[in-house]
Amino acid sequence: MASNNAGGNFAGLKFDMPSGAASASLQFDIAKTSSWGGSLGNFECKYICNVYGFSDDGESTVIGTWTLENAKTNLTNTTSSFSISLDLSGTDEYASYGLIFNSMETSTLGAGAGMAADITNIRLLGEVVPEPATASLGLFGLGALLLRRRRN
Repeated sequence: MASNNAGGNFAGLKFDMPSGAASASLQFDIAKTSSWGGSLGNFECKYICNVYGFSDDGESTVIGTWTLENAKTNLTNTTSSFSISLDLSGTDEYASYGLIFNSMETSTLGAGAGMAADITNIRLLGEVVPEPATASLGLFGLGALLLRRRRN
């Protein structure tokens, strides 16, 4: 991802989650890879990552956000790890999910000034909670097996 006078550079990723997940954690690493051009002294860049849930009809809802203000100062060539907590417990069932990393400058730049960052090791960690009916059927089946074994 790069940010310069044009702004609005972004990277996106679409993913699926198993149904029944109540929460998840999106983790990633980010590091500044380069900066270029004139007056970077006044350059303030903001990186934003929004995580979306998409319904079957294509409507999207933001379910998590991460923001890094003044990335020029806060990002170095050393990789930093970040995490976004996602609440998936709402009543909406999402058909798919997506994330968009966006860069935008928050100050006036000299001609041709900007910086770039690498986003790596994107990981999605979650835990699926079984439906109560599924768990009940599993326990019923286990009980039936134990009763049958006891009679034999």
